Amino acid sequence: MVSVFEGRLARTWYYKIGVRNHVITLFHDTITGLRSAMLDFEEIPRSRGNSSLLMDSSGHRIFFEVEGESGYIEIKRAGWTTFSYKCVIKDLPIVETTETVAYSHEEMYQVKLIDMLMTKDEFSEFNVMWYVVKTTRLHDKVTTTVHR
Repeated sequence: MVSVFEGRLARTWYYKIGVRNHVITLFHDTITGLRSAMLDFEEIPRSRGNSSLLMDSSGHRIFFEVEGESGYIEIKRAGWTTFSYKCVIKDLPIVETTETVAYSHEEMYQVKLIDMLMTKDEFSEFNVMWYVVKTTRLHDKVTTTVHR
């Protein structure tokens, strides 16, 4: 769910048919209610409109077709000050890209504190703690070390 105070936002879904990935994107200003949607970076006809908190509880659907398969994006009120979004193709909900990352096990990390050092701040009477942090992405062992 998204707060009405979020302002301008974009929601993106990927849908694969055969070897081709399709990109479905919704743009919505939660404050003004203005919205539009794109399929493969082209505007979906009749997607421009207004989906504000004043819409009825059934919400709005933006219909589209991708390679002969019917789909829609749904914008609904979810309480007094929030919106919910979903994309459905062939009666099946599509997982939003931000949720795909959250569900992906390949983006697991290992974080280690390698070293730390306390120094005097030259501009105040306080001390500053410095850390060396090593992060490893587990699925491919890519490692990054940062100083903070």
